Amino acid sequence: MTAKELLQEAAGYEEKLITTRRFLHMHPGTGFDIKNCYLRAKFLPRLS
Repeated sequence: MTAKELLQEAAGYEEKLITTRRFLHMHPGTGFDIKNCYLRAKFLPRLS
């Protein structure tokens, strides 16, 4: 993989990273007793 290809691939992740970072800053909790934590919002719905 060339440096140019690597930069293009990384640019493809930019919007997802920004969205995830903003979500984490708005909902900083990580415990299962917290309603809007990142793990609960992103992973637990897939398990049910």
